[in-house]
Order: sequence, then C-alpha cells, then structure tokens
Amino acid sequence: MPSTIGKHSGFSIFNSKTFHYDSTNGYYISGTIQMGHGSGSNLHVFDNSLPPPPSIPVGQDVTIGMQVDYNSTNKELVFTFTPSGCHFMPAARIKLDSWQLGNRDIALYYINTKKRFMFLYIDHFSRYAAAISR
Repeated sequence: MPSTIGKHSGFSIFNSKTFHYDSTNGYYISGTIQMGHGSGSNLHVFDNSLPPPPSIPVGQDVTIGMQVDYNSTNKELVFTFTPSGCHFMPAARIKLDSWQLGNRDIALYYINTKKRFMFLYIDHFSRYAAAISR
C-alpha cells in the first residue's frame, strides 16, 4: 500500500476543483488544481478541453478530484483521478516542482533543468505514475 505523499514531500493528499460550464460559448471553463501549499505543482485543464464524462450531462458542473500517493518501494508518485470517464482534448497538464520530489535528479524529456520542474500530459483518467530515478 503506498504511503501518503502529503506526509512525505509536500503534496496534498487529496484536492478537487469544480469546473463550470460556459453556456454562452458551449464549453467548460479552464481551471487549475493545486498540488501542495506554496508550490507550482498543479493539474491544469484548458478551456474547451473537457467533454463531460458519461455520468454527467452536458452543462452540469464537473468536479475533478485528484489523489496523489508516494510508493516508497518503487519510488513512484501515483496519481488517481475522479470521476472516471473524463478525457481531455487537448490533454490536461500536470506540473511537478522538483522540491516536492525531494530534489532528486530527474531524467525525463519534459524537465526544465534551470527551474527544476517537469510537465506530464494526460488525455484521459487512468492510473499514472512518475518514477523518481536516483
């Protein structure tokens, strides 16, 4: 069972945000869910990129939840999102600050080595893990 990253390196255990439907323009308005206090880590959903999941009629608000856990055995961050069935066109963006990863060296394509952050892009809700290398 993964230990809670909120106790490990500054991430929220769980956070959520309600995305509102803009009936004038016919799409859900963009928004950001913060992943820790005082950090730049977040999940960002862009304007007009969120079709409602099958369980929610078009026009009703959609609340997106995000659980972040740390698996110390595999040294992974595990992201769990709700509600199931959400997908994004274009993809939603997760930004991770390296200080929340324990300032470990990260070898990934989306890292900014000067500012020490990385981006992950997700197009549907599934289980995602960011492996931390030594």
